[in-house]
Amino acid sequence: MDEDLLEEFIIGTFLFGDRLDDIHIIRLAEQKIAGNEISYCTYEEDDEDYKEGYVSVLLFKPFIEDDVVLHIENKVFFDRLISVLRKKVADKEELTKVEKYFLQIKKDLKLS
Repeated sequence: MDEDLLEEFIIGTFLFGDRLDDIHIIRLAEQKIAGNEISYCTYEEDDEDYKEGYVSVLLFKPFIEDDVVLHIENKVFFDRLISVLRKKVADKEELTKVEKYFLQIKKDLKLS
């Protein structure tokens, strides 16, 4: 269930149709948080839902029936983010343009 919710979150947050919503990628890299009023993810240490080694994904109504906080292992989150975006983004050049932000996220998650 968490994997399905994670994919729905990624699609809803980082994509606009089949185009990359690069503002959220940049925000995640620069501020360690991205999302909107019904769902967001964070790995900011000052966040009350922070758990070391995990990205917190917070989902609220109407995204989901009951509000929930998912703690997704850093590697699982990053790998799924990249996988979903590579699969769903039509213009792969969009991904190339934000490569430095992916590298920053990867570094912040202590995966490199």
